Formats: sequence, structure tokens, C-alpha cells
Amino acid sequence: MNAIEKLVKQNKDDKFICVGLDTDFEKLPLHIKSSANPVLNFNKAIIDSTSEYCAAYKINFAFYEKDGEEGLKILSETINYIWTFKLTRAALLALVMLLASAM
Repeated sequence: MNAIEKLVKQNKDDKFICVGLDTDFEKLPLHIKSSANPVLNFNKAIIDSTSEYCAAYKINFAFYEKDGEEGLKILSETINYIWTFKLTRAALLALVMLLASAM
């Protein structure tokens, strides 16, 4: 099954939303900023709150790349967390690759 077919399947399950994870540390709530891994914790909270309705997640690579190795680690952990919800992995990966190729 390719990315489009997986997205169509999600749509048939009444999941139409694509949630952007363009996490900016400066805009995080104070209670999350003080946690051990604020960006990842914020991403997890967004994913937990939207996974029931979401067909795919769009990750803005630049928000993670700017923080070097640590940012890429958070990106990887975020993607792994999304996969725990069995969403359209191919759609997520296609978006990540598209963003990376645009850089």
C-alpha cells in the first residue's frame, strides 16, 4: 500500500486532519518549558490530543534541524511516538522526505 492509499484509508475512517508539528520552544507553555524534554513532551501532548482525529502529521524539519544533533534526536523520537498510533507512516515519511529535499 502506498502513501496515498494509506491516507485514503484514514479518510474512510473519518480522519481528515493533518497536524503540523512546527514546535517552537519560545512559544511553549511555561509548565512544559520546565520539563526535562520540553519539545518532545509538547509534541507528545499534541499527538495524544489529536491522534483519534488525525490522518497524518506534518513535521517542519527546520524546527528540529536548527538544534543540530539534539533536534534530530527529538525529531526521531517524535516520529517513533507517532508510529505508536499506527497512523499513515508512509504519509508521514513522505512529508518528512519532501521537507528534507526542499532544504
